[in-house]
Amino acid sequence: MEQPFVSVVVLTYNQKDTVARTLDSILAQKCSYDFEILIGDDASTDGTVEVLDYYAKRYDNVKVFVQPENVGVTKNAYDLLMKTTGKYIAFCEGDDFWCDENKLQKQVDFLENHPEYVGCSHDVNFVNEYGKVYYKNNPTWISLKRDYSYKDFKGVYLPGQSCSIVRRNIYLDKEKDFSLIYTASKYIGDRTTVLLCLPYGKFYRMKERMSCYSFSFAKDTQGITFQKFVNSKSSFCEEWEYTKKLEEYTKNNFEFSVNFRPYKHSLFFSSIVACFRRRKCKNQAVRPKDILASDTNKLGYVVALPVWFAIKLARKIKLFVIKKKYFASMRKERA
Repeated sequence: MEQPFVSVVVLTYNQKDTVARTLDSILAQKCSYDFEILIGDDASTDGTVEVLDYYAKRYDNVKVFVQPENVGVTKNAYDLLMKTTGKYIAFCEGDDFWCDENKLQKQVDFLENHPEYVGCSHDVNFVNEYGKVYYKNNPTWISLKRDYSYKDFKGVYLPGQSCSIVRRNIYLDKEKDFSLIYTASKYIGDRTTVLLCLPYGKFYRMKERMSCYSFSFAKDTQGITFQKFVNSKSSFCEEWEYTKKLEEYTKNNFEFSVNFRPYKHSLFFSSIVACFRRRKCKNQAVRPKDILASDTNKLGYVVALPVWFAIKLARKIKLFVIKKKYFASMRKERA
């Protein structure tokens, strides 16, 4: 095929039962731009690679790259991003899928007409294991701002769910070192890739729901990132170290200041205080005093405590609503 205009990046790991749906939704795109599909598999053991090989043999624009051993989601992503050749990059993990055949056309058209934006996202649907929509809203880590800039990052908020974002391909610049993607964290990559884009412009989030985010409350269907990072006994410590690496990178490489304080630091402080109160943090290397020692504004962290608990309560209520709709949808599908 000719030089693709868009590179669609698909990361897979043990997703034999869902990856065909993912690829079919991408191949169904009605787009006037040529696009390639680059699939990076992180040494799956469940038959995912056989499904990928089928698509690679059938479609000229599908290329499969299999890691010889499990390297982690961020190293897998980095290796694949370095192989992209399109002017734009779209992303979809092997259990998510697109639900609008005009998604790529709409987003690339927007970026072609708005050079001040580095990326474009949109709202998403939550789907259960059967691919059925049970909740129409964005995850809690998605910024409320539809017009998103470096001021809105705050160390945690993103411009859109990863399966919804189309961005300019900053990785075509081979003179720059993008290894931060995997050196900052083995499991967290979406924050890093968004951060690396911020010097190039803003993000805009469309109101259309053109992607489906697969989110399950069943433990046996949770992704590898969730299992290895979120359930890790040292997750506080890992995320604290990850945040410090991002802060150091922005300090040394950006001409503007990306604000991680007080928001992200106060979240850490409040989370760890609550964790120690419940006596669940005996193995954590990070202590509340470590957070306080990192900033002179100690009063701000104390003031942040009631705010954090209010946010926590609001998220618990939202999670309760999501869970209720999820289990209702699962009962309906099994009936």
